[in-house]
Amino acid sequence: MSTYTASKALNEHWNGYLPVDPVYIANQYGIAVFAEKELDDVGASGDCYYDSKGRPVIRYNPYEAQTRQRFTIAHELGHILLGHIRPGERAHRDPKRSYDSFYERPMERQANDFAAQLLMPETVVRMAAKQNPNLRELAYEFNVSMDAIGYRTQNLGVSIW
Repeated sequence: MSTYTASKALNEHWNGYLPVDPVYIANQYGIAVFAEKELDDVGASGDCYYDSKGRPVIRYNPYEAQTRQRFTIAHELGHILLGHIRPGERAHRDPKRSYDSFYERPMERQANDFAAQLLMPETVVRMAAKQNPNLRELAYEFNVSMDAIGYRTQNLGVSIW
């Protein structure tokens, strides 16, 4: 499901240039995206919810690294497009901790998969890695963390160094 949804979002709203802009894509779906300093106070990377008028909203922590902000926005976009949260439900908040039991939940894995597929489209990753199989340079090209590109290439079975 997350693969189809991410592919659909890319096909409909991506201009083909790297890095993929998750804010632009979210805006094309009518989703407001903004920085919220309060998230840092509560130990969160981001959240998503529907406002009082039923409009979807994504908030992200502006104190985190830009690569983390981008992944968080894509992750929250995944929650919305995958139907993990609906109008009238309370906000879905994602804590800063990345690799604990929280992310073993199916919805969190799906949102992470969506974010990876959106920010690092498979065909583009394969082509870029073939041209230049350097992890650091790929992370820079896709504007993602070393961890994110490392997991993505590993999951795709792409050899890099």
